[in-house]
Amino acid sequence: MTYTARTDRTVLQLPNPMPTWGGANGAGTTWVNPEFPGAIYTRLTASRTSLVAGATMQTADSGEPQLGSIDGLHFIVRSTGGHSYVIDAKTATKTRIDSNYHELQFSSRQPLVLVALDHTAIRLIVVKPDWSAVASDSVIFDFASTGCLGVGFKSTWSGIFSISNDDTTFKTSFSNAGGQGTGTYVVAWSAAEGCSVYDTLQGVVYRRGVLLGSIDDGANSLADRFYLHEGGGGEAARFSMLEITIRKPDGTPGCVAGNCLVDRPYLWEVSTTHVIPCSYQCDGHSGKGPEGFYSGRHQLFHLYESVEQPLTPMANFPPGFPDQHGSAHNQATTEPVFLVSADTTPVSPYPVWGYDEVLGIPTDSSQIVYRMGQTLNTGTSKYFICQNSIMGISQDGHDAYFTSDMGGNGVLGYEANGVTPRCDVFKLTLPY
Repeated sequence: MTYTARTDRTVLQLPNPMPTWGGANGAGTTWVNPEFPGAIYTRLTASRTSLVAGATMQTADSGEPQLGSIDGLHFIVRSTGGHSYVIDAKTATKTRIDSNYHELQFSSRQPLVLVALDHTAIRLIVVKPDWSAVASDSVIFDFASTGCLGVGFKSTWSGIFSISNDDTTFKTSFSNAGGQGTGTYVVAWSAAEGCSVYDTLQGVVYRRGVLLGSIDDGANSLADRFYLHEGGGGEAARFSMLEITIRKPDGTPGCVAGNCLVDRPYLWEVSTTHVIPCSYQCDGHSGKGPEGFYSGRHQLFHLYESVEQPLTPMANFPPGFPDQHGSAHNQATTEPVFLVSADTTPVSPYPVWGYDEVLGIPTDSSQIVYRMGQTLNTGTSKYFICQNSIMGISQDGHDAYFTSDMGGNGVLGYEANGVTPRCDVFKLTLPY
């Protein structure tokens, strides 16, 4: 897809005056930033969107969950309490579909199908065509079953829940011993391959309950044994990305043995003992596409199949460029990967171009950067998702959805305590 967004390197500041967004209940309010003509903002949520009046509304804690439907008509938002709501993205109104299931997401292929993780169970949810009700809700697999984690396994924490871009494979990670930082099980299931479990503490892999053996990198054994910070990422059915935790909740090291990588992912080839340590400039948050992922300040491209290749730099952001989180659910390998830049320690005036903006990075190594629009976020919210303006790109590549406080100071209303400024989810229709 060709976008008509600006591609210059001019340092831009926040608009003056800032938009007002209709107060606490201004869902549906639209606005166009004069510095980004053609890009239309729509406020999707408001104070009354949540069942809990005044609750902040958000996207997700990364660009990984697939929150948008394949036809681009619906988007999932979440309240700070974890409840999910499906929003009509065209009218900015709530449908009658909402859920307490963890990690509610859309299918990669079917607009009326959602998938969720319910404790350890994968649920397939089909909605009626008019979005008035759920037509069916069924468990298609439970990781706590024979041939997987075992009957009676009780999850105390789960990581990223991802759906492969062909809708065949479901991946996540678990702990049964505490919260984040205590997990040791990375799991994957498909109807064709069954369940595979990578035990990161023991360094072994099981498939359908049978021990395959100790992990290796394709030729050599790996001695790394560790607890998980995260696990289960990636759109490709064959690979699952995972990261160690630097320290467990009790303060002890997350690396138990070997030379564990810090701030670098590992890639597990699902249903095999092959685990690839990614020590090839894989630092930072990454945008994960169907064939590989993009990481770091230069958005280097790494193939899942061979992470040291091709290391093509897709961007060249200036010194002082803030942190960023990516999303690549627009799926086509020739399309841009998207990211949001965000500074949680606000700097004013903005020091470099692209600051607190929604950006598109073409994957042709041209190092052009599409500047889609500003997030107008302060980075001061107490909620991680709002602090970092976490964004998800629609599957059709037409819209970017992000969380923002839009300048704070209660411009979007306040939470129930009357003190905490709210955040909401906004749709940025991209210029194409």
